[in-house]
Amino acid sequence: MHIGKQFEHLFHGTTHDFQPGDHITPQGEEPYAFATPDLEYAQEHADHRETRDYSNATRTMSPESHAAAANIRGRVYRVEPLANDARRHADNNDAVVSETGFRVIGEHK
Repeated sequence: MHIGKQFEHLFHGTTHDFQPGDHITPQGEEPYAFATPDLEYAQEHADHRETRDYSNATRTMSPESHAAAANIRGRVYRVEPLANDARRHADNNDAVVSETGFRVIGEHK
């Protein structure tokens, strides 16, 4: 099922610093970019990514670098699909996926 205009807003939670107009595209081995219509889920994902992003790096980081990394704030962005391929993720009903990605509209504050 394609999303189209089914949701008024879609969100993407991350620690990455995006600007309006930037594209969120599939990364690594993941075939999809992810978004969600659930603001709370996006915020939880931003907070989770903050922990996951630095969990393996702490062994080689200096104490100062580790402290700076721990203080990075998760961000939630409003996004829209780049193409008409966005759909609910088969295994996670809170997630919307797209093979082409999402355009950042702006940071949700």
